Amino acid sequence: MARTAWVRSWRVWLGIAAIVGLAALILLSPSERAAASAVSNVRTTNVSDVAFSVTWTSAQAEVGQVRWGSSHATVTNTADDERGAGTVSETHQVTIGSLQPSTAYYFEIVSGSTVADNGGLHYSVTTGPTLAGPGSTLVYGQVFRSNGTTPAEGCLVYVKVIDNNSSGSAGESQVFSALVDVDGFWNTNIGTVRTTSLASFFSFSSP
Repeated sequence: MARTAWVRSWRVWLGIAAIVGLAALILLSPSERAAASAVSNVRTTNVSDVAFSVTWTSAQAEVGQVRWGSSHATVTNTADDERGAGTVSETHQVTIGSLQPSTAYYFEIVSGSTVADNGGLHYSVTTGPTLAGPGSTLVYGQVFRSNGTTPAEGCLVYVKVIDNNSSGSAGESQVFSALVDVDGFWNTNIGTVRTTSLASFFSFSSP
């Protein structure tokens, strides 16, 4: 059964961090922004049996893509930002889909004129096994910039689940991410969130 709720209405702890531009909960000063790496905060999120997302921030607004493959030699496939090819932003989320379960994939980030390939080693991620019976539990929220009124469009929100009454899975879940829309809203389905090993769905209490 599908369930929908504001984040604060849940008895499940949701660890949430937001990146607005090059800010992680607090905005960077101009000098810190200038000193920032061209590509930073690289994270692999939303990993399932058939897909994963790559998120990062850049020192300036620019187009971002991910080149990926199932081996180091085949990192030639290209995926664009979820907001569309040619999107210019300081925050980036690219999702690669139609993958194989329990399979290693390699990728590099193309952000403006910068190619970030993990020092020539490529970044890597392994998809999880196929699991039966994923649920549907939608959580959502709204994010504003520091003035408290301007929607933080393009903000990256990171979510992980912690069951707080010891009746569900131990520890923390894998990390999900979502982009904030033009009105400041984001949403994600934590009914499909997995344990950090990806071997099972993360169990948590009902609201």
